[in-house]
Amino acid sequence: RVGRASSPRHRGSPHQLGSWRQLSSAALPISELPIVDVQAADAHLHIRDAAERVGFFMITNHGVPQEQMDDTFGALRDYFDQSMGAKLANHISGNDGIRGYGGLFEQGGYAIDATDVRASMEGGEGDLAAPPTLMDAKEVFHLGRELPTSHPCYNHDMFASNVWPNEAVFRRGPVEAHMASMYELSERMFTLFARSLGLPDEHFRSLCDEGMDSMNLLHYPPLAAADKDPDQLGIGAHTDFECFTLLSQEGPPGLEVLLPSTGEWCRVAPVPGAIVVNVGDILARWSNDTFKSTVHRAVNDEAKDRLAIAFFRCCNYDTIVENLIEGSASKYPPVLAGDHMLARIEDANTVP
Repeated sequence: RVGRASSPRHRGSPHQLGSWRQLSSAALPISELPIVDVQAADAHLHIRDAAERVGFFMITNHGVPQEQMDDTFGALRDYFDQSMGAKLANHISGNDGIRGYGGLFEQGGYAIDATDVRASMEGGEGDLAAPPTLMDAKEVFHLGRELPTSHPCYNHDMFASNVWPNEAVFRRGPVEAHMASMYELSERMFTLFARSLGLPDEHFRSLCDEGMDSMNLLHYPPLAAADKDPDQLGIGAHTDFECFTLLSQEGPPGLEVLLPSTGEWCRVAPVPGAIVVNVGDILARWSNDTFKSTVHRAVNDEAKDRLAIAFFRCCNYDTIVENLIEGSASKYPPVLAGDHMLARIEDANTVP
């Protein structure tokens, strides 16, 4: 990721405070996220329930063929198995905007956003505003929406041209097909989120038709317990700052979620073929925290590597994000989405 965001507003007990700082462990309880069939007539009701309680859920019957998913993960594995020299040829430091390859321990230490539950657990930001010192044990390849430089909302961080390695190094076709499928699926999700908030189905359409969307291709290599710092994570605790995320994954469990109801970490049990959906900061703000943008992290397995694809669906740069819940006192002032995104990007530490 490049920056983060939010969660519910409640004051936690000292026990809860200690829990969110708890180190990752195989002893963590396994949790099964709510599962929603997105083609069901009442899907929006199940989404509302999951978004209010957990901020995370899994979707099935989503229309993305398993063969396509397998082909895409095959392309990722082929790429991340390349020599370091081949990958560094497209390193993010030599590209415009947030595009290209990022290596192990080059990013991390995510600052806490105003909407983050951990600040309220402390009774204020306090020392929690200081990011952790360890960087993420992950490799990543960043892609995103492209807009021409002449576009009135162009920003090079958000809309720079994608950088594609040559075909001998990177099979572009499956990755582009997956990105297109995620965009199509995210359109369906916007309709369901609107319906779940009692809004017209098309409410988000004009606000998100040229959104600051991005997609991270992720590789979490195995890290034996004896060979790593006990605090080391694949990606540190954070929340996503866009509208919502669609996460596809292959390999051992790695996603861990800080449950809003208990303040306890849990490991998420993967469901074959399902896609994980989580609420991001912008949707939490639109819903005035009715929907939870929940703290989460990723851990490296001790023996096997893990692949993941995170598609971050966002709104347009010039969209004003403000409370959509009638009759509720707004928790956050209106914000220009582009300003919000750029501020969150600045929160992340990256190695130039």
